[in-house]
Amino acid sequence: MKAVLVALATFLLGVASSVQAFYRPPETLEAAVSAIKGRACAPHVASLQTMAADSTATGARAGYLLARCYETLDRTHDAYTILLEISGRFAPLAAHARYHAARLALDLHRPLDALSALDEVNDGELKRPFGQRLRLLRADALLRAARTADAARLLQALLREDGLDDDVLSDGWWLLGLAADRLGDRGQATRAYGMAWWAVPGNRHAAESVRRLRELHGGRAPVPPADARILRGFRLLKRGQPEDAEAELLAGARGQASGQLTANAWLQIGVMRGGGRRAVSAFREAVRYPYQVARAQYWLGRSLLSARRAGEGTRVLQRVVSRFGSTSWAPRALLLLARNSEGERSDALFAELERRYPKSASADEARWQRGWRHYRAGRFASAEAVFRDAAQRHPTTPRAAANLYWAAKARSARGQDARIDTALVAERYPMTFYGQRAATRLRTIPPPPAPTATSARLPAETFGAAFAELDALGFNAEAAELVEAEVTQSAGRELLRAAAAIRLEVGPIHEALRFSEPAIAPALVGGAPADRELWMLAYPRAYWTAVESTAAAAGVDPYLVLAVMREESRFDPQVVSIAGAVGLLQLLPGTASGIAGTTMSATQLTQPEVNIRLGTAYLAGLLRRFRGDVPLALAGYNAGPGAAQRFSRLSRADMDLFFERIPFVETRAYVQRVLQTYGIYRWLYL
Repeated sequence: MKAVLVALATFLLGVASSVQAFYRPPETLEAAVSAIKGRACAPHVASLQTMAADSTATGARAGYLLARCYETLDRTHDAYTILLEISGRFAPLAAHARYHAARLALDLHRPLDALSALDEVNDGELKRPFGQRLRLLRADALLRAARTADAARLLQALLREDGLDDDVLSDGWWLLGLAADRLGDRGQATRAYGMAWWAVPGNRHAAESVRRLRELHGGRAPVPPADARILRGFRLLKRGQPEDAEAELLAGARGQASGQLTANAWLQIGVMRGGGRRAVSAFREAVRYPYQVARAQYWLGRSLLSARRAGEGTRVLQRVVSRFGSTSWAPRALLLLARNSEGERSDALFAELERRYPKSASADEARWQRGWRHYRAGRFASAEAVFRDAAQRHPTTPRAAANLYWAAKARSARGQDARIDTALVAERYPMTFYGQRAATRLRTIPPPPAPTATSARLPAETFGAAFAELDALGFNAEAAELVEAEVTQSAGRELLRAAAAIRLEVGPIHEALRFSEPAIAPALVGGAPADRELWMLAYPRAYWTAVESTAAAAGVDPYLVLAVMREESRFDPQVVSIAGAVGLLQLLPGTASGIAGTTMSATQLTQPEVNIRLGTAYLAGLLRRFRGDVPLALAGYNAGPGAAQRFSRLSRADMDLFFERIPFVETRAYVQRVLQTYGIYRWLYL
C-alpha cells in the first residue's frame, strides 16, 4: 500500500505542473487556503477574523476557513460557534457548515447541540455520499442523547441504501449493534456486530465487534453473516485480491444471504471465472433469483457459447431478446446471436437489432458488421452503400469514423476517387484510429489542440456552486464528492471537466477518467474542439516518473507504455480482470513470475512500480520477438505470443485489412484502441 501511495503522489505532483486546481479562491484568501491545507494556519487567524466580519461572499468564505483553521488548532468550541454563525450567510456551504458543527459538538460531548445543528438541514435532499454521512452523524447524536430507538430506526433505514462507502457501512453497523444491545434485541445486535466485524476488511470496529459477539454468545467464536461475506468479497475484489474475493463470495452465496446479494455474488463469480463449465454453473445459480434476471441470462448464454454449447447458448440468448426486450441486455444478446450466425440469418439479426434498438451501442456495431461482411465478400458497391448510410445517419457514434473510412475504402476498391471521403475522416474524426489512418494515407498532420483554458477564480462578491466553493477553499476531497454527485448522463462538458479536474487533485486517477472520457468524447467522435487541458485530463501522463525511466531502460517508447496502461486498466492499480490479470498493465501472476525470475503474487502486482517494471519488460520482449512490429506486439500482449505469431501470417499488403482480419474480436478492438491512444499521446505531448 505504501508503494501505491508513493506512486500516486509522484503522479499527482507531475500533473500539478500542467493541470491547475480547477477553482481558485479570491486572491485575498489564497495564502490562508494554502496554510490551512498545510495545517499551518495560525499566522492567518487575525486576517481571517478581520475578513470574516465583512458581509460579502469573501467574508463568509473567510469565516468558514477560520472555523476549519480553529479546528486544526484544537480550538474546537470556537470552530463550532463560527460554523453555526457562518451557516446562516454562506448559502452554498450551509449544510456542510452545520455538519461539521455537529461533528465538533459530539467531540465536545454535547449531543443535543449536535442534533440542534442538524435539525436545520434537510438531509433527505442531500446527495450521497454526503447525505448518508450526515444521517450517520445524526444517528450517532441520537444514540448519545439516549434516544436509542430513534437512532436504531434511522440506522436501519440508512443501511438498506445502496452505495454506502466503507466508513458509513462499518460505522453504521457498529452503531446499530450498540443501539440493539441497549434495546435488548440480542438477535439484531448479533447480526449488526457481525456485519461491523466482517463486511469491510480492516475497519476500525472489527476487534471490538468480535469481543461483543463473544460476550453475547458465552465466549464462542463468532461466525460471519453470509451478507457480510458477500460484501467483503466485493471489497476484496476492488483491492486486488481475486482469490480471497471469490472464496468470500462463494461462502456468502452458499449461506443464507439476502436474495439480491446472492444473485450479485453468483454473477460476479461467473464473470471472474471467464468462461467454461465453472462459469456456466455460477450463472445458472444467478438466474434462479428474481434480481437482474436479464443480465444473468445474457451472461449464461454467453458462457454457454464460449463452452461450445451453441444450441443451449442460442436458446438462452433468444430468451433474453423475447422476454427482456426493454432492457439493455436484449440488443447485446441480438448482437451476439448475429455474430454467431452466418449468411441470411446473420443479416436478418443485424437488421432486427438496428430496427429495434437504433441508438444502442450494439446497433452501432451491427451497422459496421453488415458493411464489413459485404466488403469481405467483395461486394464493394453494397458495402459502400451500407457504410455511407451508417456514417450519414449516425455521424457521432463510436463507429462513425470507421464507417466513413471504409466507405472510402470500398469506393477506392471500385476504382473510384476516394480522396474527398478520406480527407473528411481526417478532418471530422482526427484523433480516432481511423482518423489517424486517414491522415497517414493523406500524409497530413492533425491540427494541434486548442490552448489550455485558464482555471476559474471565484469572484469576491458572489457565491459559486458548493463544489466550486469547497475546491477553491482547498477542501478538494469534499468538492470531488459533491461535483461527482451532480454528474448525470446528460451532464455537459464543463461539469464533466470540473469533476475530472477536481477528482484528479485528490485521486485516484481512474476515478478522474470516468469524467474526462465522456467530456472528450465529442472531440473524438464528432470533431468538436477541445482544449489541451481537457485532452490532458483524458490522457494524463500517469505514473510518469516510473514509466519514463522503466521504458528508457527497456528501449520502449514511454508513450506506448502509457497507451497500453490506459487501455488495460484505466490507470487503476488494483483492478483484476476476469482472466486474473492484475494491475496497471494487467499481468497474469504466472507471466510476471517468468519475467521476474521469482514467484509474483497478485498483491505484489498491484504495486505500481512493480507492475510497470514487469509489464514494460514484457512489452519490450514482444517488440523484440516481432522485430519492432507494434501491432503484432500489441496483439501478443492481448492474446498471447503464440496467437500473434499466427496473426503474423496474415497479409500485410493492406494494413487496414490486416487490422480487421485479426480473428479475435477482443484482440482486434484492443489493437486499434491502443494504437489510437498511442497516437493521441504522441500528438499531445511531443
